[in-house]
Amino acid sequence: MFGVPAPTPINTAQPLSWDMPNRAGFHDEHLDQRHKSLSPFWGAGFLSCLAMQEVSSVTRSGRSKLFVVLMALLSLFCGYLSYWQWERLSWKQSLLAEFAMAAELPAEQLTPETSVPAFVKVAGAPQRIWQQIQTKDRAQGFRLITLLKLDDNREILTDLGFVNQDDAASLIANIPKQLSGIALLRRDDEPSIFTPPIDEKEGLVFARHAASLGGVEGVMLEWLAEAEEPMTLRRDRAQVLAGIPNNHLQYALTWLALMLVGLVCTLIWWRRAGDDQQAEA
Repeated sequence: MFGVPAPTPINTAQPLSWDMPNRAGFHDEHLDQRHKSLSPFWGAGFLSCLAMQEVSSVTRSGRSKLFVVLMALLSLFCGYLSYWQWERLSWKQSLLAEFAMAAELPAEQLTPETSVPAFVKVAGAPQRIWQQIQTKDRAQGFRLITLLKLDDNREILTDLGFVNQDDAASLIANIPKQLSGIALLRRDDEPSIFTPPIDEKEGLVFARHAASLGGVEGVMLEWLAEAEEPMTLRRDRAQVLAGIPNNHLQYALTWLALMLVGLVCTLIWWRRAGDDQQAEA
């Protein structure tokens, strides 16, 4: 379906989702927001404070050695996370390159054979409007998510764009019954075990996952400003590409710094444990 060979709806040789870390936890945009306050200096300072507190409280006993082992394992875990983020950086750069190539091509008519990623011409009837909470440029608001019912009765998950919280209700009420415009066809977001379930009562979703809402599995549409309706904050092609977060270098350096601080502290505590053992002898 949409040009993707069986058994999977798309070619997964190169992941095409923005938010592949969701298999480990959350999607990229949530991760990006949660990591913005975390820097190598903050993490290093936290570990240093923890080190001083623990060193001052450890008595001359076997607890010193136990803490050294635990700290060494924690440092290695930070090293693994740093390596994982370097791998993620390489993947995200490849993904952005694919999106950039798609942006250079003219929009094509959406058909079941269309391959992802691609900018496509699409028309359909929006179904129920769901909201996904998001902060954009320090403004609280929502992504408007719907299933766009096409002429062939397929329903494809569509992100209509971001709206400020104060404007959401009026804009949702005035969305036309038929939409026609340009959209980016791409892979949808894969939820994880940490993703909350859909809130049917409040109309909230926490991952743009097509199958969860009953849409065509594995793909979604990003609505562009090239369409006249609805008048959300959906961007043009260049803004779509610029809006894809790629902070994996920052994350990799953060975990690397934490690993280095942890190894230094482990060495200090290991030497102190040796001194304590000699003192006890």
